[in-house]
Amino acid sequence: MGKIINALLGNKNKDNYKLSTLDAFTPFFSNSANPKLNDTFMSCCQAHARHGAKFAPMVYLKDKPSTDKKYITDLLCLRPNQLMNAPTFWEKVTENYFELNNVFLYLDYDWTDYKKPLKAIYPLDIDNNQIEVRKGDNNKLYMRFVMEGQAYITDMDQIIHIARNVNTAEFFGQSNEAIRQVLKVIQTNYEGIDQAIKTSAFLRFIVQTTTPMNETVLAKKAEDFANQYLGKKSIGVAYLDAANQVIQVNSQGKYVNAEEMKLFEDKIYKYLGINEKILTASYNEDDYAMYYESSLEPLALKIITELEYKLFTENERAHGNHIVINQDRLQTASMKTRILIANIIQKLPQYKPNTINDLLFLPRTEYGDEEYSTLNYVKSSEQSKYQGTATTKNENKEGEGENGE
Repeated sequence: MGKIINALLGNKNKDNYKLSTLDAFTPFFSNSANPKLNDTFMSCCQAHARHGAKFAPMVYLKDKPSTDKKYITDLLCLRPNQLMNAPTFWEKVTENYFELNNVFLYLDYDWTDYKKPLKAIYPLDIDNNQIEVRKGDNNKLYMRFVMEGQAYITDMDQIIHIARNVNTAEFFGQSNEAIRQVLKVIQTNYEGIDQAIKTSAFLRFIVQTTTPMNETVLAKKAEDFANQYLGKKSIGVAYLDAANQVIQVNSQGKYVNAEEMKLFEDKIYKYLGINEKILTASYNEDDYAMYYESSLEPLALKIITELEYKLFTENERAHGNHIVINQDRLQTASMKTRILIANIIQKLPQYKPNTINDLLFLPRTEYGDEEYSTLNYVKSSEQSKYQGTATTKNENKEGEGENGE
């Protein structure tokens, strides 16, 4: 059971990154690899979260939105709990999925209302909610957590769990150990630049003297030298006697160059399944389609399957209750692409005018959801009838009389 707890808590790093003492000659490095301290890693997670906020899971009965389960759709698409609206909720879910590799959602039921038992869905934080997973005497897993000062113990049937980077031996998402070394190199580079700036301002010159002096005299002479030759009154020339020697301290640190930093950042992009175009919102419809299929769609499928299993009974699933996430990929399409698609739709045998209105950002019409058919297509074998030029076998041939003359 300890492995499960470690899998949950292994992603947290408690290192202290504050420098207590500045050594001018021996830099201190925290050796940190905490993802939350890396701006590239967090920017990628937040970019995922912005797109995940568009998720709108709905309950369908076969091929139509369910009326009996509409209250669940309202929870998933409008307000999952009293504190969060739906876009904020799914944004948090997506960010936890990519940042922490684990998402925990608590299903709050009130069975006194048997028609609408599900009252709210709350996201749980591993640290803030003090999550612990324990195994009962029946070998069934239970979760203990704290919410609003009250401790809860529930079985996993009331917990939506969505994991990323799952180990075959466990069902929890692993910590970000695979990318830890890259994060450590980036953090070390940033700390090196920071300390080089501090060091250059801390110690710039060393004045050596051949005459022994006590600490008070040395401090006074250093202050006088700084005021006279490094202050505002300095004329740029230092006149010293033979007893003193001035040595300039040059701090030249070794930093990662731009190409090397780009290489490390690309490794973070690949690890999180994102690219710079998505991060900077400079993508086109093709870029977004590839991003959605490779990164967001797997998450959407995990959400769908977990919700269906936890929210519906086996009998309800058998009758056709299921979850649908409508993610319109044409939202990122250019107007040129939309017009092209609209022209193709108009040439179909049947189409709805409101479909084209939605594509072109036009207001919907009153009867726009009714299907319209075009009369420009007929069977090839019957086109003469359509043109009104068909003849029958009993029709007299042109120029013949009754006796065939």
